[in-house]
Amino acid sequence: MPENPSNMQIVKLYYVLETAIRYYGSLPSHAQIDGDVVMVEGGAVNPATPFDLRRWKEPPHLALANLQPDVQALRRFTLKYGILFTHPSDTVRLSDAMRFRDYLRQAWGGSDAILAQMLVDLRAGLNVTPEGLETVPDNLWMLTRLMFLHDRLRARVRICANEDCPARFFLAVRKGQKFCSHPCAVLVNVRRFRQRLGGKRKQLQNQQHTGRGKRGYLQAR
Repeated sequence: MPENPSNMQIVKLYYVLETAIRYYGSLPSHAQIDGDVVMVEGGAVNPATPFDLRRWKEPPHLALANLQPDVQALRRFTLKYGILFTHPSDTVRLSDAMRFRDYLRQAWGGSDAILAQMLVDLRAGLNVTPEGLETVPDNLWMLTRLMFLHDRLRARVRICANEDCPARFFLAVRKGQKFCSHPCAVLVNVRRFRQRLGGKRKQLQNQQHTGRGKRGYLQAR
């Protein structure tokens, strides 16, 4: 092997592959509640044609991150997005769904340990078609993680600065966005204004009280 001259650099070349995410899953046809469990029918994985992701107004990672700990909310999520878990099942327990949600929330918040684990465990197939390459997640949970990582790499995953927001996890549409919506921004700004106003009133009251104290002292003398 020839030696590399000291005045030369070895440049590594990488191929950048662009792929489209294809999810070959279907939605449940029916879901009913039994205690804290959602029982579903349908929702098979790997049908003949890919699911049209444009049918979802909100992507699954956004919906899961904001999922409330309520079995009715879990039923609506399951009917809209499908069965979440990695192993085929016709039941979804609320406690299991919350465990997956909290895992995603930690990653959303920037936990290095969770993000590293999410990358290690992530698995998806790669199909070569006449139209190009396809990344094919095995199930909805893998799809959710893929879409989350896609948005995180683009610095879109944010947490609303309004701590009372019922859906604090959101996807930014502009640089530096701190609030999920205009109402949240207005609410926080009004609170801050009232706090400043209250602080000024308290300061004025203290000044007036100090002034009265000084006048009383002088009169006593």
